[in-house]
Amino acid sequence: MYINGDADFENSRIQSLGKLRYIGGEAKLNGSQIQSLGELRYILGGAFFGDSQIQSLGELMYIGGTADFRNTQIKSLGKLRYIGGSARFGGIQIQSLGENGHIVTGKQIGRAHV
Repeated sequence: MYINGDADFENSRIQSLGKLRYIGGEAKLNGSQIQSLGELRYILGGAFFGDSQIQSLGELMYIGGTADFRNTQIKSLGKLRYIGGSARFGGIQIQSLGENGHIVTGKQIGRAHV
């Protein structure tokens, strides 16, 4: 399943995105009850998870714009490999940058030990 434009789930009661694999614009999940991104792999625009119930990024590999993880339950970036803009982590206790140990942000490679 694909959404070619923005997907606005702000303050939604949906708990999983299920078989959705691609969002062609921004993904707005702020304040939502979504806990799982399901099969989602690509977000071409920004991804805004702030104050949501999200716990895992699941299969997500690519965020084309800003990534806002502030005040979420995310502990690991999982399979995420690319963030095209800024990454905001305030108010979370991230323990791992994921399976790769690094993510590409724009044209730079960032490696960190947490």
